[in-house]
Amino acid sequence: MVGCRGAVNAEYLDGLRAGASSFDAEAKTSTSVNSSSALLVDPDVLLVYGCRDEIPSDPENLKQFKLVGYGRDLFFDPALEIAKPNVLATIIPQAGPRFFEAIAADLESEFIGGTLGSTVASYGNGGLIISEEHLVALPTGELGKLKSLAEEYEMTFK
Repeated sequence: MVGCRGAVNAEYLDGLRAGASSFDAEAKTSTSVNSSSALLVDPDVLLVYGCRDEIPSDPENLKQFKLVGYGRDLFFDPALEIAKPNVLATIIPQAGPRFFEAIAADLESEFIGGTLGSTVASYGNGGLIISEEHLVALPTGELGKLKSLAEEYEMTFK
């Protein structure tokens, strides 16, 4: 089970449900996705929607599931020191060196644009990355494979 605590918008939750459904079809498994109003038991994976107060502060409660953060790297947040062993992965929007490049490309209409022509961050344009594996041991090259799959998936929208 994947759970989201706190306020999440409908598009985010719908996207999560669609992703879980696709995973279930491929892996021949069953994953349920619940928001806080429907969260009756602790999930196996807690998707943290950018809010620190969504993360349980009780160490015993933290042991029950892995955390997946979106929007910031939970692993290096000093306020979340207790959660480090439970941080599975974090999807991190990247500004840094790509910031001005993204603005310039947006002005030249090379990126996928929104209603005002603003840049949409993606794995393909370097706007998003999958965080390093931290304390979770993944097979060699696994993060590289995930990035390649994400880029291929994004290309289907162009």
